Amino acid sequence: MAGGVLVAGLLMSACGGTGEAGKSADQILADAAAALRSAKSFHLDVSQSGTSSSSNGGLGNVTVAVDVVAGQGASAAIKAGSIAAKLVISGGKVYLQGKDFWSKFAGVQAANLIGDRWVILPSGSTGLSDLLMFSDTAKLATCLQLDHGTLSKGGTTTVAGQDAVILVDKGDKPGTSPGKLYVATASPNYPLKSENSGATKPGTPPGGTQCTGSSQSSDGSGGSSTISISEFNQTFTVKAPSGALDLQSLLNGGGA
Repeated sequence: MAGGVLVAGLLMSACGGTGEAGKSADQILADAAAALRSAKSFHLDVSQSGTSSSSNGGLGNVTVAVDVVAGQGASAAIKAGSIAAKLVISGGKVYLQGKDFWSKFAGVQAANLIGDRWVILPSGSTGLSDLLMFSDTAKLATCLQLDHGTLSKGGTTTVAGQDAVILVDKGDKPGTSPGKLYVATASPNYPLKSENSGATKPGTPPGGTQCTGSSQSSDGSGGSSTISISEFNQTFTVKAPSGALDLQSLLNGGGA
């Protein structure tokens, strides 16, 4: 009897009738969001290519490596062509280091003034709210579950050696774009990778401003991106840099 039950279970699993792959697309996404929300830490590798000047600030191909620690913040290394910069998100503030970055976006004079010192970005900086999301894993999980178009299942595969079920996003709702999300079939059902391609549909995304920061709607710009998520619950160190310059003070004429 036990052998028969085992064989039956294996057959049902192979047919996708049980386990994570056998659930609805919405339930799989809910499981992925719950798993991400419970993670103490994780690592993100982001690769983005822009097909228009507005899709990613005119930076072209961008790669970002981010370590996220729940309740503490995040640290990131950014590369965009010849530009390299570092970010630390801690205590509700965003710190940036990168002379090349300032040279491109603020001019040579500003870059020479700041040099390679860490700078605290002003509270009204463009995209600041989006960056601060990396210090709030609960919000990241919520937005993962909210910001998508019509979902369907796209079979199974492996991601970095882990079995995964594929969710296909039609990108048919305002603020969403076509893509795929790969979710681990083994518990906890972590999101392992996301892929977005094509233009984002203009309008306010389903998650609203809580998931877009100060940007209330998409302009429909194009581009593609891949985010790989790994190293769950590993030990990362996130610490606000000491002696950082207050950029707002510098802009208001304060000394360096």
